[in-house]
Amino acid sequence: SIYLNFKFKNSMLCAKNQTIDERIVFTLSAKSQISLNELVEEITPSMNGEISLQAWYKALKRLMKDGVIIKQNKKYALNISWFVHMRQWVEKSKVFTTAPREMAVVLPTKEKQKIKFSFSDILLMNSFWAHVLVTIAAQSPKDSNLYAYNPHFWFYLAHSAVEKQYNQSMKVFTIHTRMIIGSNSFLDAWNAQFFDPRIITHWLSPKPLYTDGRYYYNYFDRYMIEVKLEQCMADAIEHLFKSTTALSDISPSELITLFQQRSPCTITLYYNVPKGERFKKRIKKYF
Repeated sequence: SIYLNFKFKNSMLCAKNQTIDERIVFTLSAKSQISLNELVEEITPSMNGEISLQAWYKALKRLMKDGVIIKQNKKYALNISWFVHMRQWVEKSKVFTTAPREMAVVLPTKEKQKIKFSFSDILLMNSFWAHVLVTIAAQSPKDSNLYAYNPHFWFYLAHSAVEKQYNQSMKVFTIHTRMIIGSNSFLDAWNAQFFDPRIITHWLSPKPLYTDGRYYYNYFDRYMIEVKLEQCMADAIEHLFKSTTALSDISPSELITLFQQRSPCTITLYYNVPKGERFKKRIKKYF
């Protein structure tokens, strides 16, 4: 939230005092995708002094963790969810801006075609997930519905800034989410307080709809999205939600350790209308 509320809303407009983070974002606003070597070549001449490779990686990692940029196939791009959120602020401030020339994610175009993305931890995955959904929203008819199933809703606990900017983006495109959460635990109910009822309709199911807690599903405008967590991460999240009956039960340091640890996970994006329609039918019957 520091990046959203200060750096990229205030200091970023002051070109003489730009940080490496800000220069990366400015560069990506004019490029659809760019490698680290290209970023270094583009930005270094305008910086005072040499920047170590470690500093570059730290800056890129900060921006990815905050949901400002994404990484795909060793190239970096603006997170479209973050961009839409920022564009709203810019419009309110009456400042001119232009959109990135291209979306960084190429969506599948043929029936049953699928694309798989791999991540080293769930925070990077969550930022990219938001990017994918907002990319689809940008090309979908207004007032479309997104259907979702989450075994637990941990996103506000782990990544509240990204979650807020994602929801704001979906509001811009007037996308309504119908979502089942596979638990009515204390923490699932606590997270649900942040849902905007104008764009999210949800139901806390007393028991899971799917037995495997590693999987999260979306169906949105022809696209089926399957998110898969590592088993030990799914088990840790399950334990957290089962064992917590009050916010005082949660240790902030343990929470940070849990969600920031290395834990491989994937997003698989399918162009699969029959499979999606079956999922949609299963979700709709609860509303």
